[in-house]
Amino acid sequence: MTSALIAISAALATFFLSVLVLILLRLRGQPTATEAPEPVASPPPAPPPRPLRPTVRLPSPSRRLESLELGHRSLPPNPPQPAPPPPPPPPPPLPSPVPAPVPVPAEPGLTASLELDDVLAATLAAACRLSGVDAALVRIESTEGAEPLLATLGLTAEEAERHARLALPPGAPARSVSISVRYPMGAEEDGDLLREGIGVPVSGGGCTGLLAVLTRSREREFSDEDVQELEILAHRAGPAIEAARRFREAAERAQVDPLTGLTSERSCIGALERELTRAERYGRGLCLLALRLEGWPELIAKHGRPEADGVRTAVAGRIGEVIRSADTACSAGADGFTLILPEASEADARRLLRRLGGAVAALPSRWEGGIALVAGLAELRPGEDSPSLLARARTALDERPARLD
Repeated sequence: MTSALIAISAALATFFLSVLVLILLRLRGQPTATEAPEPVASPPPAPPPRPLRPTVRLPSPSRRLESLELGHRSLPPNPPQPAPPPPPPPPPPLPSPVPAPVPVPAEPGLTASLELDDVLAATLAAACRLSGVDAALVRIESTEGAEPLLATLGLTAEEAERHARLALPPGAPARSVSISVRYPMGAEEDGDLLREGIGVPVSGGGCTGLLAVLTRSREREFSDEDVQELEILAHRAGPAIEAARRFREAAERAQVDPLTGLTSERSCIGALERELTRAERYGRGLCLLALRLEGWPELIAKHGRPEADGVRTAVAGRIGEVIRSADTACSAGADGFTLILPEASEADARRLLRRLGGAVAALPSRWEGGIALVAGLAELRPGEDSPSLLARARTALDERPARLD
C-alpha cells in the first residue's frame, strides 16, 4: 500500500514539474512591454496565372536529325536543266518591198443572199466600183458539162456575146489575163468602145471561173495594184457564188420528182399560181387536167412495186412527149399526174387527152388489159383561184372520170 502511494506521489510530482517548465518557457518567448515587436515579413504576392497552352511533345534531337536525313535521302536529285536553244537566225532580207494589200469595200450582197442572181449582181457591182472600170463580166464554168454561167454589167447584148468566151488559158494556173481590144481605123474615134481590161480567176468551194473588168477610156491602163484589188474581190466572191449555185441546184432538185422527172407535187401549186396570174393579167384561158393510172392497186399486187413504178415512169415519159413546151406536167401522189395547160380551152384539153390516151396505150406492158389513164378536166372560171380550180379537176376525176383509150 505504501509503495503504491509513493508511486502515485512521484507521478504527480513529475507532472506538475513538467507543467511548470512549459509555463516558464512560454513566458520567456513573449516580448516585454518595453520591447517593440519584431516586424513580420509579409509573404510575396503570388504571380499571375499563365495562360494554358497546348502541350506539344517534340521528338528528341536525334530522332529529328534522323527524320531529316531520311527525308533528304528520299528526294530524287534535281534533273539537269537543258541548255537554252540558240536564237533563231534573222530572216533573209526581202529582194523587193511587198506592197500592202489594197482594201476592197465589203459588198453585203455577196453573203446577204443565197440567190445566185443576187450574188452575181453584187459581184459585178463591186467590180464596177473599182477605179476607172466601166463594165464587168463573170463567167463560171459548169461542173456537169453544161453551158457556163455568164453574167455581165455595163455591156450591151452584142458586147456580152462577143466577150462571153473570155476564159483563163488552159495549162499552168495564171494569175491574171490582160484584155486589149483593137478596132478598124474608122471605129477608133468612137468613145464608147471597150479598150482595155483585166481578168483574174474566181475560185473557192469548187467554183472555177473568171472575173473581168473593162474600160472604155483610152488613157486607163491597168496596173498590178488593179490586179490585186480584183483578186481580193474574186477571192471573196468565189465561195459565195458556189454556195448560191448549190442552193439553186438543190431547189431545182426539190422541184422535180426523182421517179418521173416531172415537176414535183410540192411545186405544182406554185406553177399553177404563176399561170393563173398570167391568164388573169392577159385575159387568156387556162385548163387543168387531173390524171390517174387505172388499176394501180392491182398492178402493185400482181407485179410488185418496182414494176408499178416502172409503168408510172414510162407513162410520165409519154406525157412529156405529147404536151406542148408551154404546158407543165406535175406528179400527183403515187399513181397520178396534173397537167397545167395555159392558153387552152376545154376543146384543146380534150384533143390533148385523145393524143395522150393513144400514146399511153401503145406502151408495151406485161399488165393484162394494157395501161390506161382516167382524167378529170376543169377550165378556169372568171375570178377563180388555184385551189378551187384544182379541187374541181380532182372532183371530176373522182366523180366523172374519162377513160383515155
